Amino acid sequence: MYRKSGYDAPVSYSDADYAGDCETRKSMSGCMSFLAGGPVIWSSRRQDCVALSTTESEFIAASETAKDIVWLRKLLTDTGYEYEMPVELRIDNQSAMRLAKNPEFV
Repeated sequence: MYRKSGYDAPVSYSDADYAGDCETRKSMSGCMSFLAGGPVIWSSRRQDCVALSTTESEFIAASETAKDIVWLRKLLTDTGYEYEMPVELRIDNQSAMRLAKNPEFV
């Protein structure tokens, strides 16, 4: 679909399953980033460390997604598309969202 007004704001999603691997008890992280309504970054991989809670698992996934957002912003800048607003990161875990907003609990 062509939009005359230009690009939509980039948005990224992050999710994790806590201790999904039965042998190693490591969690799986997944992320997906959209630009102009289409996916531009997506990944799914096992986390490097064993998370002790769902909050920690979701926070690790969110931090990996934040790295992808930094890369996406750099790519957009290099291609001449300047996006000054922060990229929205959507997380489905309330405690991980609170931890990301207020890191004094770490």
